[in-house]
Amino acid sequence: MSIYGHQSRHWSGVGQRFIIDMMMVVVSFYAACVIRFEEWWPVKLGQYVPSIAFGAMLLPVAIYILGLYTEESLHYSRLRRYALLLVAFSIMICLALAYGSVNFSARIGRGVMVWGSALTMALVWSHHEVIRLLARRAPLRLAVLILNDSDAHSARRLAAFDKPHAKFVGVVLGTGVNPAVAQGLPVLGDLDVLRGDSAMEVIDDLVVRPAYAVAPEVSSVIRGLRYQGLSVMTLMDAFEEFYQMAPVDLIDGGWLLQASSMPRMIYIRKLKRAFDIVVSIALLILLGPVCLLGMVLIKVNSPGPVLFRQMRRGRHGRDFVVLKLRSMPLDAEANGPQWSRKGDDRVRWWGKILRKYRIDEIPQLINILRGEMSFVGPRPERPEFITELEQAIPHYRERLHLQPGLTGWAQVCFPYGETVDDARRKLQYDLYYLKHMSLALDLFILLDTVRIILRGATHAKAPTEPAVPQPLAAFKVATPAQTDAV
Repeated sequence: MSIYGHQSRHWSGVGQRFIIDMMMVVVSFYAACVIRFEEWWPVKLGQYVPSIAFGAMLLPVAIYILGLYTEESLHYSRLRRYALLLVAFSIMICLALAYGSVNFSARIGRGVMVWGSALTMALVWSHHEVIRLLARRAPLRLAVLILNDSDAHSARRLAAFDKPHAKFVGVVLGTGVNPAVAQGLPVLGDLDVLRGDSAMEVIDDLVVRPAYAVAPEVSSVIRGLRYQGLSVMTLMDAFEEFYQMAPVDLIDGGWLLQASSMPRMIYIRKLKRAFDIVVSIALLILLGPVCLLGMVLIKVNSPGPVLFRQMRRGRHGRDFVVLKLRSMPLDAEANGPQWSRKGDDRVRWWGKILRKYRIDEIPQLINILRGEMSFVGPRPERPEFITELEQAIPHYRERLHLQPGLTGWAQVCFPYGETVDDARRKLQYDLYYLKHMSLALDLFILLDTVRIILRGATHAKAPTEPAVPQPLAAFKVATPAQTDAV
């Protein structure tokens, strides 16, 4: 939450859709029991509860993995959306029946299954049709309050947004501001535009500088907008909301202090670690045979050890040895340390298979069990690269405050880094995770990882970063010493 009380509408929206789909399953199968047994609380319902709960969890998980909670899915054709929903529904039914075969006492009867399935399909399809119709609504109208040249630069940056649900509509000029500052930008008017109820007809969100919360000439206007129900955010708020990232150049000491307040410390210290231990043991048992096949593949095709050991830097700068299945020949770094890159010619054909399905990373479950890593967090980097990146990228060391992860928000949003600029862009996602980390976000990241693995990809498609137009040469941009960062 920012100094203006701004909360992420993105994740709250995803969470609401997830929970609604889950409840659709529960309501449908309860109604099916009532119809089948003609009682408001049938005795059989108690036996069916485990299977219903299992199915209720499976359906939204399958829908999320298939990408139907993403913004991109809102622009799928109706046929594609319904086809994916049918796939998710089929997965739920098949696994629920499989569960009923293992726990026979919880197996749902055929009559209830037929009615419950039909009602679930009708309700879930109706829910997603409503989502599709709501997506057609006019996008959020964003405006920037301009009091100086630096505000104009922020407005130009905001104008580079390409999100379909958020549209930059123009700027509002402060009292006495020369209109020439807003050259090339649509001007909505002066501060009078924001006074009274007329503001609701022009904008939905106003982007301002943090210092304006106490600036006498505009603070009363900003408070008035809040009372009207309009959202007031900083440029950093906008990037966090619409891109789920934290641009390095917008970060200041105040943002870092807020991010480090860690209201979720009990999750970080207790629940996250408990989750890591339980799940890593379960996956080591489940994926052990797959890992063994990977080892055989390496041994048959390449001499030398099957495990690859490399020093990485972990939380608070502590070094540890990361374990992976080897995907390159032993002399891959004969010329010194190198970054892994897309299409890396050092990776052999068998290594490509291991990497494509993340089989090479199964041994890192041991690192997680040891407490050197977590399931979700920034990827651990090599010490020799960290020294270089700390000098080139501001705030790079902040990521070392978190336990490194097997997967992470940067990993599901951005491909392998090949350059310092790639490392900077990935850091923006790591810092976003640092501030917003939670049990729910971790679960969504894990589901995103499953989606990527099932697609046979090593990473998500790299998003297009909004361009950052430079201020016009005729204007002087205020320095950090002269004004707060937006």
